[in-house]
Amino acid sequence: MEHIEKKVYDLEKRVTNLEVDLKEMRNSIKKNNGRVTVFCSNCNYSWKTKSKLKFVGCPSCGNKNRILNQENKDSLHTPIPKGYYKDNDGKIKKKPEWTKDYAEGHDPFDIMEDI
Repeated sequence: MEHIEKKVYDLEKRVTNLEVDLKEMRNSIKKNNGRVTVFCSNCNYSWKTKSKLKFVGCPSCGNKNRILNQENKDSLHTPIPKGYYKDNDGKIKKKPEWTKDYAEGHDPFDIMEDI
């Protein structure tokens, strides 16, 4: 039961953090008269735009991929190699080997957490 309560607490904490991030984004948009700073994922050129949905391309190189804020610029476009995964903290970890011995020696809920 404690395991479920801990998961619920973690999810509530994550939702609270997302609400705070959303509030900060809204405040920054209001402060900048509705303009958002956008970064190109290819050449790191930055510019301000009013529309986040309509995107033609980078004015510098024409690349179609862009990043909305600089904090998660590196984490969004880090390629994840085959056989690895990104955990909740944003760290890249190697996927565990799935063997019969591994499945027999662990609780099924723990195995699902490892996925």
